[in-house]
Amino acid sequence: MPLVFTESQIQRCYKAIQVRTSRRKFNGEPLKSHDISVLQSLCQSFRPFHGLRAVLVNEPPDDIFTGLAGSYGKVKDAPAYMAFIGKSDLEEVEGKIGYLGEALILEATAAGLSTCWVAGFFCPYMVRSQIDLQEREKVYAVTPLGYTDKGLNFEEKTMSFLVSSKKRKSLVQLTAGQDHTTWPQTVQEALKAVQWAPSAVNRQPWRIRREEKSFIIATDGPQGSYGISKRLDCGIAMVHFEVALRYHGEEGDWQWLHEPDVAKWTVLEKQ
Repeated sequence: MPLVFTESQIQRCYKAIQVRTSRRKFNGEPLKSHDISVLQSLCQSFRPFHGLRAVLVNEPPDDIFTGLAGSYGKVKDAPAYMAFIGKSDLEEVEGKIGYLGEALILEATAAGLSTCWVAGFFCPYMVRSQIDLQEREKVYAVTPLGYTDKGLNFEEKTMSFLVSSKKRKSLVQLTAGQDHTTWPQTVQEALKAVQWAPSAVNRQPWRIRREEKSFIIATDGPQGSYGISKRLDCGIAMVHFEVALRYHGEEGDWQWLHEPDVAKWTVLEKQ
């Protein structure tokens, strides 16, 4: 898989990884014309995989979200959203959706917008009524977009508590028992970035192991709860891993793998 992030994107996205948090309550302010232009340009230009695309919908998405725990999981007052779409018969479509979506969510964060991954609690029918889908296309996930006040409100704090969003698995857990302390310092930084990758109900289902000069991201087991693909979550983690590595000067490339593995990052030898 060829590298798709530019150097400027790496810089922006790495900084965004460190500040992004999921937000569900927005202030209702319409998107600024500059932000609309930036997002539309990103949707058109950032297409790392054939058969996948992102679409900006500059309309309030309140009706498409179903919530997780009554009103606590409900997205409110967002002025717009972005949908992540893929051909249903595409190989590794879930992982690729996670990669595409997280890259664009980090770009939105860098532009000053608030976001929230939503992969299982939205109404696909309502999304289809606002987007012209092509044959075999499916909406796999969406994110609300907008502006938020500083600090989480009561409902967001409650939702954060319900899914334990601040709890992060240790590096020992994420590296499947391998001695990660012997890995290169650049990879140590990448592991820290992966720790903060978002996932469905904060399950963090990715596991990373080393095989010589390669690092493999795999799922931690069967599909699990809520019917949301763990491979989608791992696609999100791939972005954090790659962005952090490249930010710290380590180049490489990805190869997609079969279950339970998701993808392999092979370090490129420095010339």
